[in-house]
Amino acid sequence: MMSNHVLVSDERILGGSEFVETALKRSGEMYDRRMQIQSAGIDLFALIAAVCRWRDIDDKVIAGPTKRLEIARARALVSYTATRDQSISGSEVARRLNVDSSAVSREVQRVGRDPESIAAAKTFLGLFELQKSQH
Repeated sequence: MMSNHVLVSDERILGGSEFVETALKRSGEMYDRRMQIQSAGIDLFALIAAVCRWRDIDDKVIAGPTKRLEIARARALVSYTATRDQSISGSEVARRLNVDSSAVSREVQRVGRDPESIAAAKTFLGLFELQKSQH
């Protein structure tokens, strides 16, 4: 029996069409955001420099062997923003920050579990994008 519903996928595998449509919409929004960031010229080097300015840290120190709390938080912010919002690989971030890729993964997870850190990352990225768009 034919119905007037257009299926986005096979519901037997992925579930209802509403779920699939929501997932596709969210995926599209994430892709659009990544393209917007990339087209604004925000790369890993610019991100690190901006985080260091925002946190008042020398950008040479962020890749150094220190374990100071403010440096660790800056690294975590770079790791989270680079991997989640810019789709930069954890191994590339690790090379630039001079840490193991597992350290980047742990930092991303730590930020992802902390609502305050997520809010800081979103605030920072919003301010950074605003600053880039004004230049």
